[in-house]
Amino acid sequence: MNNQPHSSHLSTLFEKINQGDKQAFNEFYSCYASRLLNFAKQMLADADTAEEIVSDLFVQIWTKRAIIRDIQKPQLYLYKSLKNSCLNEIRKNANTTQTIDNELEERTAAQTPSPLDALIDKELHAILTEAVNSLPIQRKVIFTLIREDGLKQKEVAELLDISLRTVENQLYRAVKYLSNYIEVYWKKEQSIMNKPNFKRFLLSLF
Repeated sequence: MNNQPHSSHLSTLFEKINQGDKQAFNEFYSCYASRLLNFAKQMLADADTAEEIVSDLFVQIWTKRAIIRDIQKPQLYLYKSLKNSCLNEIRKNANTTQTIDNELEERTAAQTPSPLDALIDKELHAILTEAVNSLPIQRKVIFTLIREDGLKQKEVAELLDISLRTVENQLYRAVKYLSNYIEVYWKKEQSIMNKPNFKRFLLSLF
C-alpha cells in the first residue's frame, strides 16, 4: 500500500518534462495514469469521459511544460486540476449545480477501487476490495488518496474543499470499518488465521 510514487520523484520528473524530456514524460504517465483515472472514475459516472479528461490532463502537462517548473506541489496540482475538470463536466451535464461533497456521496459504492499493491495474497486482496467497495464514496475517496496515492491529509482537505477535521474523521472511520470488516471475516474463515500476510495487512491500515 506504500508503493505510490514519491512527491520528490514527481518533482524531478516535472523538472525534466519542463526541459522537453520525453522519457521523463513517459515515466510520469506510467506512474500516474491509472491512479488519476481511478480518481476521475470515482467522480464521474461515465468511464469514457473520465479517460478523456485524464488524457487531456496529460496533453496539457506536455504542451504547457514551460510553466510546470514553478509548481510547488506537483502531486496536489495534478489532482486539483483533474478534480476541476471533472466538476466542469458534472456541471455541464447536470440539471442543477452540486457541490463536490454531494456529488461524491450520491455515487454508488459499486465502483472498482484502486489496486492495493501491498496485498500479495489474492484472498486478502478480494476481502479488502469488497470492504473498500462498501465504504461511502467520500470516505472511500479520502482513504484512497491518502493510503493509495500518498497525499497528505491537509492536501486532501484542500483538494476536496473540506476541513482537515473532516478528513481526519473520515479516515479514522474508514480504517476502523475496514479493520472490523476484516476481523469479522478472519473469525469466520479460520483457514487464514495463520497467514502472516493477514496480520501484516491489518496493522498496515493504521
